Amino acid sequence: MLAAGGCSTFNHDYDAALRRQHAGIAGCWSGTWSSESNGHHGTLRCILTPHGENAYDARFRAVYCGLIPFEESVLLTGTDSGDLWRFRGEKDLGWLAGGIYQYTGEATATKFMARYTSVHDRRIFEMTRHR
Repeated sequence: MLAAGGCSTFNHDYDAALRRQHAGIAGCWSGTWSSESNGHHGTLRCILTPHGENAYDARFRAVYCGLIPFEESVLLTGTDSGDLWRFRGEKDLGWLAGGIYQYTGEATATKFMARYTSVHDRRIFEMTRHR
């Protein structure tokens, strides 16, 4: 799913982001991921950082089997209709990790829903804003 995160600064960066004010959908999110392909699921956190107009760097940290952390970053681009931001993104994680992952979803000020698909898996991300 995501690249293994051994020596990561994610937790530190997430805590630091919690202490800052964010506009729009930028900031910290937390929730769950689940696989429609195999039933696996786990916790999920994300830091959304603005990246130009109508784009965000999404830095995800997921936990698999309750103890194996994985991390991945993807650029999400989309359209903002005021209360709803619809987005998409794509990332090639390499052959061993399942190849190309495509992300689609939407976010409001309080909810983030996304699907991602690859050749071997279909997953759902459901998060709420962590304030």
